[in-house]
Amino acid sequence: VLKFLVPCFVVVIVAVLVIVLLGGNNNPPLGKEEGAVVQMNVNPSVSFVVSEEGTVISVYGENDEGKMLVNGEVFVDLTLEEAIEKILELEKETGYLVSGNVSEEENKISFTIEADKEAVMKSLNDKVTATVNTVCEELNIKENLEVVKNNAKDSLVARALELDPTLTEEEA
Repeated sequence: VLKFLVPCFVVVIVAVLVIVLLGGNNNPPLGKEEGAVVQMNVNPSVSFVVSEEGTVISVYGENDEGKMLVNGEVFVDLTLEEAIEKILELEKETGYLVSGNVSEEENKISFTIEADKEAVMKSLNDKVTATVNTVCEELNIKENLEVVKNNAKDSLVARALELDPTLTEEEA
């Protein structure tokens, strides 16, 4: 019986590990519409795709540090505010954000919000600003916050022109 149970137990553990490591939380659930992309930069860069209802439908580490920060963490179905709070706490725990009085360049937090609708960008701007201010105060972090709003179409055109300078603006 033991010869049979041990291999079965090992297979179950390996299957669970594969699901946890490869399953991730980057795929949006069906039926949720993308409302905006919110990118957060401290040094770890992390982007949240946010639904029209304001919940996170996917998260991406934009650089190596960002990928390490979100690896194994669950962000899907959190509100944007909850996701920002979680990231700020993780960044404090890992030393990317420092408590107390620091130089202006330290604890620089910037957000880029990309959405097609101006009302969505304004709403997200308000949420981001309020959440960062509240969480940083709770964590005793003196932050230097910058929020940039972009129209998603303009941002994509600029990126296409940057990648292929032979394109006209209309083609991009």
